[in-house]
Amino acid sequence: MGSNKGSEKFKFVEEKKEEIVSKNNVKEEVKVEEYNIKKPFYFGFKQRVIVVIMLIIIMFGLGSYLIINSYRLRKGEVVKYSETSDSSYKVCLLDNNVYSTPCLEEGMLYNSSLVNTIPINFKYNVNFSEYIDYQLYYHVVLYNKIFDKNNKEKVLYENKEILVVKTFVDKLNQKINIDTNVKINYKKYNDFVNEYKSKYSPDVKSVVEVVLYLDEYDEERSVASVSIPVGESTFEVKKEKLSNKNKSVEIENEEMVSEANVNMYFGSFLIIISLILDIILVRLVKATFTKKSKYDIELARILKTYDKNIVNATSDFKYDENKEVIKVESIKELVDASNVINKPIVYNKINNIKSDFILEDDNKIYKFTLKEADID
Repeated sequence: MGSNKGSEKFKFVEEKKEEIVSKNNVKEEVKVEEYNIKKPFYFGFKQRVIVVIMLIIIMFGLGSYLIINSYRLRKGEVVKYSETSDSSYKVCLLDNNVYSTPCLEEGMLYNSSLVNTIPINFKYNVNFSEYIDYQLYYHVVLYNKIFDKNNKEKVLYENKEILVVKTFVDKLNQKINIDTNVKINYKKYNDFVNEYKSKYSPDVKSVVEVVLYLDEYDEERSVASVSIPVGESTFEVKKEKLSNKNKSVEIENEEMVSEANVNMYFGSFLIIISLILDIILVRLVKATFTKKSKYDIELARILKTYDKNIVNATSDFKYDENKEVIKVESIKELVDASNVINKPIVYNKINNIKSDFILEDDNKIYKFTLKEADID
């Protein structure tokens, strides 16, 4: 722009100054009040990168913690316990002239021809370190086997009887106490085996084994047993019991499993979101460091240099087309005019290669257009 044209375009500025001086009849410097331009909040590149990185760290860290915690919750609570089992019995006799008592105590050698029944009592006890809500079944089974006297594995006959059906135990406690009684008709099994030996094979042995089972989930476990030989002239009773102290068991809690599922799902969701944010961050950085055109560089310089004078136009921005439009050749001239008339410059992006900077006065509009084609 030539000096003559510039003088014409900014003649209105000098006229305003003369009007103010003539009215006051005083030669004083014209003070122009600072125009407070309320600019919209600008979220810069560095701020965006920092926020995205913080979100990635927080989401990934929290997601990882929740996933790890879900595995911990699934392991359940480790509870220490001690368990014991035992059995007791008496050998009750047929009417006889040998013994004065109807039943004999355990631990003796017994004459099988005098024995009628054998009552057995099973006990099973567990002490837990914590209160637990346990659910289990127990049952008692009798096995009668006849086998080769030289090899127990060669079974010639086997019979199974359920003496106590599966009984459900459900309780919230620190202890499990099972106490159950069965009665074995020893005479019946002894007569049967003796008859078998006389008819089929004298070289056999037989035993009646009574077992207390615990049914925990899908597992059946023997916890106590009593073994009684039959078909012999005399016999001794053998017992098996268990004693486990300071053992540990993992108790699965339905509420903890449910919480573990929630942790797993939410943790996975946060991990996925953090990965998406990773992709966004990479794209953001890549876009920033992509080589910019001269137009983009100049536009960025203008917006940064004259930040205090420039405001962004809204999408529906329009200026009064009835006013006279005066085009200026540099942004600096437009900024000088803005400082004088104390009004902001409106930045209006036309497209990716063209932008308008507009300064609107009472009767005129001053416009500077930045175009990619005009930049060397």
